[in-house]
Amino acid sequence: MKKNIKIIDFQVNEDDRGVLVIMEHEKEIPFTPARIFYSYNVAGDKSRANHANINSEFLMIAVAGSVTIGIDDGKNKTTYVLDDPKKGLYIPNLTWKSMYNFSSNAVIMVVTNTLYDKNEYIWDYNEFIQYVNKS
Repeated sequence: MKKNIKIIDFQVNEDDRGVLVIMEHEKEIPFTPARIFYSYNVAGDKSRANHANINSEFLMIAVAGSVTIGIDDGKNKTTYVLDDPKKGLYIPNLTWKSMYNFSSNAVIMVVTNTLYDKNEYIWDYNEFIQYVNKS
């Protein structure tokens, strides 16, 4: 069964020393993490991602600034604004994603369940729709 796209609230410990945000496997992270990467210094008029992955699930976090995430599962389209480092967006595999409207200080961290494999990327939107309709 395919998991649903959702916003995940992280565990937060906050006191006079600052804020500690915690993400644990099988609690806030609904998969076993295999890779972590992040993007920053993305110009506000540029976009990133613009693809789907056959196997990879994602947890996206705006650890600084904000970004808009466009999501398309082949039937429904929606957008999310990530602007709170205490929350993340879970995106299951076979979901088209686009990141845009980066604020000038945006740092977007991504946790995924797979190692990089260029063969599991779908870069053409029409090919994505065909693949989803076959699945």
